[in-house]
Amino acid sequence: MLKQQDTVPERDRGRAAGSDFGMIRLAVKFGLVGAVGFVVDSAVLMAVIASGLDPYTGRAVSFMVAVTTTWRLNRSFTFRDRDPRLLGQWVKFATVNSIGGAVNYATYAVLVSETQIVATWPVLGVVAGSLAGMVFNLYLSKRFVFGHADAAEPPVPDSPVD
Repeated sequence: MLKQQDTVPERDRGRAAGSDFGMIRLAVKFGLVGAVGFVVDSAVLMAVIASGLDPYTGRAVSFMVAVTTTWRLNRSFTFRDRDPRLLGQWVKFATVNSIGGAVNYATYAVLVSETQIVATWPVLGVVAGSLAGMVFNLYLSKRFVFGHADAAEPPVPDSPVD
């Protein structure tokens, strides 16, 4: 029997719904976008703190900038989505990712308030919060925001080719 990897061009491997490689590939892409989001989040946070905002309000501002950045990158790079309803999709992305955002912010806030090193270097709290929230954000984004993008690519059968 031929396996998926024997019948699918290399560039399309892992796109089949539910394949382990596909999920790993998705998580890696999502993580790369998240890394960009982390840089944006951290840079905006430090800028708004330097301009006089407290670290809690500053984090709310930096988080929204990072959400907008990661939505756009996930849309084009991770999920290759072409849904023309941009505003509606952004609202869904921001809404479902607010759950991961709550985990992210709670982790950050606890660390800033309870540990001296994170109070001194708030970016360390951003790291911890980002990692905690990523798990929730990936699942929710795949399931509720970009789920139809997977449906556009039918699964590759495992059966032999005639």
